[in-house]
Amino acid sequence: MARESSLQSKFLSDLRKLGYKCYKQQMNATTRAGTPDAFIFKEGFWGWIEFKAHKNSKARPGQKENVAWAQENSWGSFVYEENKKEVYNYLKEIAK
Repeated sequence: MARESSLQSKFLSDLRKLGYKCYKQQMNATTRAGTPDAFIFKEGFWGWIEFKAHKNSKARPGQKENVAWAQENSWGSFVYEENKKEVYNYLKEIAK
């Protein structure tokens, strides 16, 4: 199973090939708790992605709430090894 960092790197690279602007959040002591790992944009569409190594990985405080907020306002998702193809295919359709 892929590590979270390699999953994130590959997934964002593939989205860039579809024309998405992808910004990886740099986590440090000043980053707000629950901030998603990446922000994506394409022609008026925006989304937040929180990467996890697998579907049973625990979310940190605020992550579920922030992804849910993004989902209500545009798009947000957790991406992990078990759903990466499904999420990628959904974003590929939007990119057309």
